[in-house]
Amino acid sequence: MASSIRRSDETGAPSLVASREDALVELTRNLRLEFVAAREEVFHDGVESRLGAAIISAVTTEGALALVALEEVMREREDDVEALEETCRQLGLVRGASTHDARLRLLGRLLESPQPRVRDAASIGLALMRDAEALPYLQRALGRESQAWVRESLALAIADLKPRA
Repeated sequence: MASSIRRSDETGAPSLVASREDALVELTRNLRLEFVAAREEVFHDGVESRLGAAIISAVTTEGALALVALEEVMREREDDVEALEETCRQLGLVRGASTHDARLRLLGRLLESPQPRVRDAASIGLALMRDAEALPYLQRALGRESQAWVRESLALAIADLKPRA
């Protein structure tokens, strides 16, 4: 997603350089555009979405930088519940060790969203990661959750991730 900016090196010859800040700005802009386009999208479990594909592509290719951009866009779009739900599910589906811990922490933070549907989707995303390290996030969320249906989703995620004897 990030493109390079043409600059000159010390010899005056052109070189392609993309600073972290430039890449972050571009990633954030691109993800904002994807969230805007997602207003027209209908999300279904098991069906690839344009937003989902963009999230997976960004995180897979740009790593932790994409997660920083994504978290900023998610904060800006906190009322866009359907897109946030899709984002949570997709974050759970991304495969790649380099972003695993950061995705786990981000989904853990999303369990504190003011939107119950986002909290529910974050629990699903954590369950999809198939990592018992998500259990403390889920257990804390279960203890403070006010919505019965979200508590049920949290309990299911916990049951899925608990080691079996």
